[in-house]
Amino acid sequence: HGSRDPELREMFNNLSVAFEHEKHSKDKLKMKKDKLVSQLKQSNEALLESRMDNDELVNILKGEEKVRQDLEVENQSLKDEIEHLNCKISVLQAIESDRKTRVDEEM
Repeated sequence: HGSRDPELREMFNNLSVAFEHEKHSKDKLKMKKDKLVSQLKQSNEALLESRMDNDELVNILKGEEKVRQDLEVENQSLKDEIEHLNCKISVLQAIESDRKTRVDEEM
């Protein structure tokens, strides 16, 4: 009976070592997993930030497009006004020229 004790003790020791090894491996895996989860969270946050930056840029561009369109409308109305004033000037020049001609004729 006593001869089996060392065998049992050795088996128990081997199991203990294997168990410790397993426990250590699990801890290492858990650390790796936690690290990966943390990296994933960070990259998700970075992605969200870049998405927000992107949305901001899109909004800025939309705003700039609106401003550009408003400026085009304004520009067109100024061109129309200038054309209208040029017509008035032409009419006034014609009247002035006509008046000069009549004054010259009268003299």
